[in-house]
Amino acid sequence: MLEGVEMDQENAPAQGQPDLKSLHNYALAVYVLYLAGFVLGGISTLVGFILALIKGPEAKGTYLESHFRLQVRSFLWGVGLFVLGGVLLLVGVGLFVLLGATVWLLYVWIKGLVRLLDGQPV
Repeated sequence: MLEGVEMDQENAPAQGQPDLKSLHNYALAVYVLYLAGFVLGGISTLVGFILALIKGPEAKGTYLESHFRLQVRSFLWGVGLFVLGGVLLLVGVGLFVLLGATVWLLYVWIKGLVRLLDGQPV
């Protein structure tokens, strides 16, 4: 045991059990990074995606699993839609695809954030 370091046994997760508070904070951070990506640029969204990939498996069997799954899938769909929209700019309809993808992502991520703050699965 390390001297000077106390473990808070009441708040420590049972062995083999996920730390829901910590995972909740990670899921919250991913939503914040995703939404910040609209203002700060895509790098924060990429960081959020990597975080969701790393922490998502730890949430298996909890209500947070649906949040991490949503975060990963919506990112991948968003990338696909933005690439499609970029290509379709050449024929004049890409702007509508890009606008639709942006609105959809904002809706999904804000809805997920609200559900997370309410302690509910997506």
